[in-house]
Formats: sequence, structure tokens, C-alpha cells
Amino acid sequence: MQWLAAYLTVVPIPLRKLKKVYGYRTAKGRRTQSLGACNKENGVFTIGLNVGIAGEDQAIGTILQTFAHELAHMVHWDHTPEHAALEAAIYKRFAKRAKTLGVKDFSRPRREKKAGR
Repeated sequence: MQWLAAYLTVVPIPLRKLKKVYGYRTAKGRRTQSLGACNKENGVFTIGLNVGIAGEDQAIGTILQTFAHELAHMVHWDHTPEHAALEAAIYKRFAKRAKTLGVKDFSRPRREKKAGR
């Protein structure tokens, strides 16, 4: 998970304890409980991110915000003011990096119209 280190140079996330980050999709007709999950087992973390709901991709901003939220759980498990502050700091780093990579719009991607419609 060291690929994350460049994005998190100023926030105290113990990346050596992050085993896996994976994406999943919620099927059409299923009720979405959350946008992500952080699981801890024997001091090692696994993070899941809901990247699509009912066939629609999540907006990049939503995925990054959820990832920031789940990473913050690695330091502050409960939803405390410290957790919220760390989440905001992580998201700010993600957004800054995304902008340097040319990502200008964090809104939901538009689908192409099919011919004849």
C-alpha cells in the first residue's frame, strides 16, 4: 500500500497496517447501506469502497471522500471531531493531487447517449 504514501505525506496514517483496498458495486434494486467500510482484524485494516450503485458509477469526489473517511478510521475509530478533522485533511490532499493530475470535475460522469435515442 506504499503507493498511497505520496498522497498522505502530511497525515499520520499507518500504511504498513493497511492490507487491502478494494472496490465493489451495489446491484440495482439493492438498498445501499454505506459508501464504504473499514474492517480491522488483528491490527490489520481492509477498506472497501462502493464505486457504483445500480449500474451508475460513483463520482470521483464521492469515492475520494469515502476513502478519506475510511482511512481516518485507521487512526480514530469512532466518529469524533478528531476523525472528522483527519478525514478533511486526507480529502484535501487527495483533491490537491487530483487537480495536479488534471481532474477538474468531481461530479458524476455523464453517460454517452446511444445512437437513435
